[in-house]
Amino acid sequence: MFFVFLIIILLFILWPVLRTGWKIHRFMSDPVAEMRRQAEKRQKEYKEQYASNDEYQQRPHKKIDADVGEYVTFTEIEISEEERQNRAQQSDKDFRREEQISDAKWVDINE
Repeated sequence: MFFVFLIIILLFILWPVLRTGWKIHRFMSDPVAEMRRQAEKRQKEYKEQYASNDEYQQRPHKKIDADVGEYVTFTEIEISEEERQNRAQQSDKDFRREEQISDAKWVDINE
């Protein structure tokens, strides 16, 4: 009976305490090496998960076909620093704060 009790103490109490202490010791002794080990472990798991997946290796398909919509050309306009400052000053003058509407009535729409 004492032997069974000793095994239970070792397995359920002493082992988790020792394992946690070892992890703390390993992390505190060389944190850079621990981070490297964790990164390599995650990278290995990621590669194992997606290495056999065919969808990962294929290029994703476009969600919208090329014949839907139209393409527009984009031209960038150069603005001088003086023009940029003038526009900034004008936008500050044109801004007008409006009062918040407080007397709006709620109407339910029944369909």
